[in-house]
Amino acid sequence: MATVESSELNAPFVQAMIDGDVDTFVSFYQDDAITYGLGPTPMSIGKAAIREEMAAMFQAIKCDTFEWDDSGEIVGDTAYHWGTWHLTGTNLITNEKLDMRARTLDVRKRQPDGSWKIAIDHASVFPTPPPS
Repeated sequence: MATVESSELNAPFVQAMIDGDVDTFVSFYQDDAITYGLGPTPMSIGKAAIREEMAAMFQAIKCDTFEWDDSGEIVGDTAYHWGTWHLTGTNLITNEKLDMRARTLDVRKRQPDGSWKIAIDHASVFPTPPPS
């Protein structure tokens, strides 16, 4: 297994989050990609569904920072990433400040042109600590 240079793969993805650029964001996914997100839609299949989900999110959230702390490995034409992310910003509907953290796991496939596209993207919230 080879180590993935995460920053090279993730920097444009992170910038699309900060910019609220749905077209660029969706371009990182395979046509048949599957996402398991944190929003009201538990699963989106395919770029059209992912675009719809993310367009709604970008209309509701202004992302100020998006930090991604992950590790990864490449096996053949498949890359595995896991880690955490931290988003700060503003809820544009309520004007409340956001401070969101989640765990992430994604699977990326090398494309014929050598680029990487996300095939499966799964985010999950951190478990709620038990009451003390």
